[in-house]
This record gives sequence, C-alpha cells and structure tokens, in this order.
Amino acid sequence: MKKIIYILIAIISASFLACENNKIINEETVSEINPNNLYAKTQFNFDMKDFAMAVSKAVNTNKSFRKLIKEEAMKQFDGDYDILLSNIIEKSVAHNDVDEGINTPNKVKANFRVKDLLEDAFYTLNKENKLESTRAKTIVKRMDSRQLTAASSSALIDELSEEYPNLQISVPIHAEDLEDESYIPPVVFIPDEADESTTEYLPVFDEDGITMIDAVDEPDDAVLVIGMNERILLVTEDVTPPTPTNLTAQVKEYGIYLNWMMPTETDATNTSGYRIYRAIGNDLSYTLLGSVKGYSNREYIDINVTNNVTYRYYVIAYNDYQTSEKSNYINITPSRPNAPISFSVDPEALNIIKLSWTFAPEEYNGKVNIYKRQMGISISYGSPIASLQMPADEYFDTSITPGQKVEYKIERETATGKSLIKYDFIHVPYRDISKNSKVFIRKLKFSDIGKIESWWKGAPEFSIKALGINGNSTVEIGNFFIRLKNRDNNSWTTVPNNKGTVTYNWKPENSRWYDCISFYFVEWDGGGTIFNPWDNLTLMGQKFAKVYETDKTSKEVKGALEMLEVTGELIKELYQEGDEKIGYVHLNYYDNPKGEYSTNSAEKGGVLTVQFSDVE
Repeated sequence: MKKIIYILIAIISASFLACENNKIINEETVSEINPNNLYAKTQFNFDMKDFAMAVSKAVNTNKSFRKLIKEEAMKQFDGDYDILLSNIIEKSVAHNDVDEGINTPNKVKANFRVKDLLEDAFYTLNKENKLESTRAKTIVKRMDSRQLTAASSSALIDELSEEYPNLQISVPIHAEDLEDESYIPPVVFIPDEADESTTEYLPVFDEDGITMIDAVDEPDDAVLVIGMNERILLVTEDVTPPTPTNLTAQVKEYGIYLNWMMPTETDATNTSGYRIYRAIGNDLSYTLLGSVKGYSNREYIDINVTNNVTYRYYVIAYNDYQTSEKSNYINITPSRPNAPISFSVDPEALNIIKLSWTFAPEEYNGKVNIYKRQMGISISYGSPIASLQMPADEYFDTSITPGQKVEYKIERETATGKSLIKYDFIHVPYRDISKNSKVFIRKLKFSDIGKIESWWKGAPEFSIKALGINGNSTVEIGNFFIRLKNRDNNSWTTVPNNKGTVTYNWKPENSRWYDCISFYFVEWDGGGTIFNPWDNLTLMGQKFAKVYETDKTSKEVKGALEMLEVTGELIKELYQEGDEKIGYVHLNYYDNPKGEYSTNSAEKGGVLTVQFSDVE
C-alpha cells in the first residue's frame, strides 16, 4: 500500500482517510497544503510537471509502454534503475489499450514510437486544459493548426529531449513491482527547488490526477520519478574509455573479490561500465564472466569458484562506441576450507537452543566459529560467541531470550583460511519444547460493557469455543462458559482452572499437537445451548488472520491458511438469536504463553482482551 496522500481538490474542505497504510489528512492540513503549491511556478517546473502528467497518462493507458519501462529500468545503464528519455523516444510500442475518444495526431500511425505515445498524451492533456508549460501549449496548438500532420507530431518530445539531455524516468525503489504487468505506478516529479533536508511532500500523478507523496518516508510500492540524471554526463561519440589499472583479487567468505582503479579523467562522458573476463586452470582462453554498469562501480564478486583451482582475470572499460585496453592480469588460487554439509538450529529445552552440523569425514579438523545476531535488531554478527575445536559437531546456546528471532552462522577455520558460511535461524519459543505445555484461559476483560449487555442483565457472559488447528484439519478442543465478575469496564476477571483449562499436552510431535489454537468468542444472552451443535469444524470454516504464522509453520499449514483468506463463507452461526458475536483470537505455540490478545466486537463495538497462561 503506497504512502501517498490522496487529496481531491474539488472537496478540499473535507477530511480524508487514506487506505490502510496511508496517512490521515485532517481538515486543517488540507486547507494548508495543496499539491499545486508544492512547486515554484517556473518554466523548468512546468516542463517537468507536464512531462510527468504525460508519462502518467501513458502508463495508465498503454501496457506496452509499462513493459518497456520495466525492461529499460532493469538494464541499469548507469548502475541504477534509470531511463534516459533520449534513449527510448525512438523505441516502438503498441497503440494504447484505452481509447479516450480523442483524435490524437498519431492515433493511427503505423510505426508507433514512445515519442508518438507521449505527444498524444500531451495533446490529450491540452484538450483537458491541464498543461501549464507555455512551450507545451504552444507546440500542441501548432499541431492542431496543422491539422494533426505527422510532421509536427514529434516536435515537443524532441525539444524536451534537446533542452534537457539528462531528463530521465527512474524507478528508485521497489523496481521488482514492475514485474506485475497489471501494476500501474504513480509518477512523481522533482521540482527544481526540492531539498532533501526540508521537502516534506512531492507532487505525484496517478489516474485520478495530481496528488501528494511523502518525501521522507519511503513508499511501499514502486513509483516512477521524473528528474535529471545525476549519475551520467553524455557519452561523447568515438571516445575510447580509459584503461582500468591495479586490478586486485582477494579470497573472501562469499567468493573472489575483484577491485580495480581508473585514471582521474574517467567519467560518464567516456565510460559506461566494465566487463570482467576469466580463465580457469590451465586453459588460457578468457571468456566474459560478467559486467558492471556505471563508471564509478569498480568491483565485482566471483561467487562460482572452487578450492585449489586457479582463476585468472582482466577487466576492460566500455561505452556505447568503444572499449578500452585490457587491464593488468591477475591470478588467484582459493584454498579455503570447505563449508559444512549441513547446519541446523532447533530448540532443545526451555531457554536452550541446539546447533548441530556435519562435515565430510576428512574435514573434522581445525575449529568451528559460531556467530549469532538478533533478526530485526542487529545487522552485524560481531565476534564469535564460541570457537570449538573439531571434531565438535554441536553447540548449546543458553544465552537467549524467548520470543526473539535469532540467526546463527558457522564457519570452519583452518591454517588455509575460513570456509564459506552456513546459516540457520529460529524463533525462540517461550515454552519448554521437551515437555508437555499447558494452556489456560486465565483472565478476561471488556472495554465497554454497556455496548454488549444492558445494565438490567448484569455482568456479561461469554461462550468460547477452542479449536486446535493441525495440518489441514481442525479439532474442537473444548467449549467454555465464563461470566465477568462485574460490569466494570476494563476490569479483569480471573478464570479458575476448572473453567479455563484448554489443554495439558501441547507439544510438538505428540498426538495432541496443534499448530495454532483459535478461540471464538460470543457474548451469550441465554438463547439456548451455548453453541449450535456443529462439530468437527474444518480449517476453512474460520477466516483467520495469518498473524500466527512463524518461520517454523509447515508448508501444508501455510497452504491451508492461504485458502482461508478467500473462503470464510463456511463459517456458520455459532451463536443463538440475541447473542452478540465478539470475534476470535489465535494462540501460536511460539507466542508468549502469558500474553494478552484482543479482538474488536464484530457487532456492537468495544474490545475483548484475554490473557492466557501455561501455569496452573
């Protein structure tokens, strides 16, 4: 969900609620901010704004153009997902998928190019009185006066390309979103006066017109950005790139790292990137290994290497016209130890994690270095938490915190160096996985009792059905009937064991294992039995939120949960007439067994909170 602030100009006096991940714009903010006030009224900004509108119209009406944008961006001609306008204006595209009913100059043109598509977009925008650039309006008007002749139809795009040779369409983030051919990205333009330290919002266009996008927080999906390319100058024709120098090679944990230098005159006018060539062993015939785009990107990692084999390399620079002389030659023979054959991390007991690994029989020598990091908190492993002399094949980590996600890596170190890395991770359980675990409904409270129970009925009562999810089936564990102790809002009622015991035997790999336990709540008003007699509910009979999936959830369960997302209609009325449906919460084995979980009342409002426990 994009963090774009949609503002409907026609009703700016109203307050707006954007989609789930968008920001709320209150009435005061809307009165102060208008997307048309986010740029100075200069010729440059008018040109950029009008061009952004034309690109937006093109991506909204032409699937072929969207595909071209994706393909050109993925080329990363300057090391980033940038597309120079001058590089694509002559490329062919299909005619528009959407006919807007306007007789544009190039509507029936046989050889339909990007420049024709964009000219038609400008023409349509002028008919809609949306252009601000004097240049654009003048040329489009001239097109009209010449009765839409093809000779005049490309003048505007050619002029923009000549005036702004570095004008580009870029995809600065989430370029992978363009793989979805149905995704239509919004189009941002960068005003000339935009400043990273002070600019809060940028103007953006989508199918509904001009809106605003947060300039500080990164959007969640791809956007196209109109601006000037800061990475390149124009490559001069027939200029030979400078020759790379001082090529070096180093054995790293991820492969062979290559690095080289360039003369000071190297820039985008003479160098577009580099090509790396490699020969293996005694074979002195070099073949192209890979390439690097951008004149300032001067390193490469060869990950496809084998111990005790000699590799030889050289590098050349290239541009659109020529290549440089070869760099110096370099050769290197990696002799690092082999990586483990296997490595696994598993819970052993309460607050104990077991790490185990295997090597080839002849490789149990040297030592094993063990590292760990807390996922989502640290990106660095730091020093090893342990270094064990071989033939060690396991390690027990007792310095852990329940609920954390921890990643481990190990390497083998010998006199010849360090091996490649092996990784594994775990969601540290709160429960002792070596023992049967208990589940109790320990406490209940409701935020606004008056919404679900009239005062003259006293304290509310809840009917609760507990369902154990196991693979592709659901087992009914039990039904519970719990009355709150009073009518005080947000006041805990403690549930005795004889009324809140769910299970004594929750443990992986035993006969009473559940991937998750789901609790369905109804405020009971005495409509007969607590629940309709509908036994053996299937997994698809509940529409669960996937909040209880973990890294250890099986593929089968994940598949079933995916099915749940689109069914849900199999849920039947588990309550009698007059009862109030409250909602459901889910307890995963890896969740805090003493945690608090809440659900909003599905019918009357208010929040029910339940606290579980694993202790009697």
